[in-house]
Amino acid sequence: MKKVTTTCPNCGASFRVTPQQLGARQGQVRCGQCNTLFNGLESLTMADKKIEEAAATPSVSSAPAVLRRARQVQISAATPAPAQPDADDNSDAPVLYLPDMQAGASKHRSAWMAGCAALALLLLGQLSFHFRDVAARDMPALRPYLTGFCGVFGCELALPRDASLVTIEASDLKQRPDRPQEVNVTALLRNRADYAMAYPSLELTLTDANNQALATRVIHPQDYLEKSAPLTGGIAPQAELNVKLHLDVTDLSAVGYRLDLFYP
Repeated sequence: MKKVTTTCPNCGASFRVTPQQLGARQGQVRCGQCNTLFNGLESLTMADKKIEEAAATPSVSSAPAVLRRARQVQISAATPAPAQPDADDNSDAPVLYLPDMQAGASKHRSAWMAGCAALALLLLGQLSFHFRDVAARDMPALRPYLTGFCGVFGCELALPRDASLVTIEASDLKQRPDRPQEVNVTALLRNRADYAMAYPSLELTLTDANNQALATRVIHPQDYLEKSAPLTGGIAPQAELNVKLHLDVTDLSAVGYRLDLFYP
């Protein structure tokens, strides 16, 4: 099909186009290089304009039909009919590309998509890092993968720590008959959550007859767990844990106590 050459008045890029492209929006086309909207009929090269003018004279009846068609499009553009689309609406004007621009645009799209995929993976990694504990709690099946993730990036996967979900079901403090300066403290802890919880700390307060504090001691998990028990194990879902301690209360005339549970 015969083509003519039109030039973008903004960036000077020249394009080989067909009359069908020029006639699609009354000559309005968009430069694929600088995105400028211009009239392709008015921007034809001088050679094409001379041939077009020759095609318009009766003596040159053998002029290419394609150029006569371009002339007809230009004439019709000068006197638009009422049924033609709104000339101000050029959102669908044909976009003209240089021969190598479409391939370049495809390469740019591929690079853009690859960049978006890389950013998505980076975002996923950041979310996995910052919300790893919550994800491991709410989706236990992910814990092995998150553990591996932390092994690679040097982070820790901690168990949830919510004092409202771990309760002291019972406790007792008794003086040892064979050692009056020592007391035995026992407590039954219960995890009411449907997932494992970190071991809590305990605060033991010894009181006198007026319920005034005589001494306070913080008891950490490593103080009440057996040496063979890993601190990272935690209390299993809906499970109980027995705590037993031997404390020296020399020179304290304690008659009561308070035992509280908390997470540092």
